[in-house]
Amino acid sequence: MVENRLAGTKGRALLNRAYDISERCEEIKVLAKNVRELYQMMQDISQMVRLQGEKIDSIADHVNSAQNYTKQAVDKLEQAKEHHKSYRCVRVFNGRN
Repeated sequence: MVENRLAGTKGRALLNRAYDISERCEEIKVLAKNVRELYQMMQDISQMVRLQGEKIDSIADHVNSAQNYTKQAVDKLEQAKEHHKSYRCVRVFNGRN
């Protein structure tokens, strides 16, 4: 019905323009949907990065603990070495071999 009224050249141009606008509207809707999906992906990546950061922090804490325990063990070994030397000296002075 509208097409019959707009059958002239101006009418066709106007109708073509309306179709163009309709197509652009659909393209904008698709673009908006894609932007929402991209936003969600970025949120997901952000969450994964945060979780990985927590894991890395935990690993770093464990490495620091291991380093401290290793230093303590080295100190204890040095003490044991000194006690062993002292014990050998006592054995020599007491006449034991």
